[in-house]
Amino acid sequence: MTGGPYAYVRNPMQAAMTGGYLLLAPLDVVFLGAAAIAFAYGAGLAAWHEGEQLAARYGAEWHAYRKAVRPWLPRLRPVAPPPAVIHVGRTCGQCAPVGRWLARQDPVALEVAAAEDHPRGLRRITYERADGVTAEGVRALAAALTHVHLGWALLGWLIMVPGVAWFAQLCVDALGGGPRVLTPDGAPR
Repeated sequence: MTGGPYAYVRNPMQAAMTGGYLLLAPLDVVFLGAAAIAFAYGAGLAAWHEGEQLAARYGAEWHAYRKAVRPWLPRLRPVAPPPAVIHVGRTCGQCAPVGRWLARQDPVALEVAAAEDHPRGLRRITYERADGVTAEGVRALAAALTHVHLGWALLGWLIMVPGVAWFAQLCVDALGGGPRVLTPDGAPR
C-alpha cells in the first residue's frame, strides 16, 4: 500500500493527471477545465469513496498513512516504503562507490549490504524487498533510488520503464560494469 509513488503522494495517478492538464493549459484553455474536473473528481468523489474503503480495510494503519502523506502535493522523502536490501560488491571497484553513495543518502527502509556476504553468490548489484520483489543490475539501482527522495525516485521510475532499463543495462555492461564474480576477500575466482 505504501510502496512506489504511494510513499510520496496519496493520489499519484490523480495528481499526475491533474498536473499534466495544468502543464498543457497554456496551449488551450480546455486543459484548464480538464484539470479542474480531474481535481474535483479526485478530491471529492474518489477521496470520499476510496477513503472510506481504505479506513474500513486498514483501520489505524490507513489513518497513520493518511496523516503522513499528502493527497496532492508529493513529499520529498518517502514514508514507509516496503523494507529492502541492496547488495553491492564492496570489493568491486565500480560497484563499491555506488554502495557508499547510496548509504550517504540515508535511504528510507533500505539497507546497503555487501554482495560478497550474500548466500547465493551474486554477480550483479541486487535489490531484494521483504515482500519478495527482486531486481538486478540497473533495475536494482533504480529500485533503490525510490528509497532516497522524490527526485531520485522519478529517475528510478524512468529507468524502470521497459526498454529504458534494458538499454541502460546494455550501456553499463558495454562500459565495463557487467557481471562480476565476487569473493569475501576480493580475490578473483
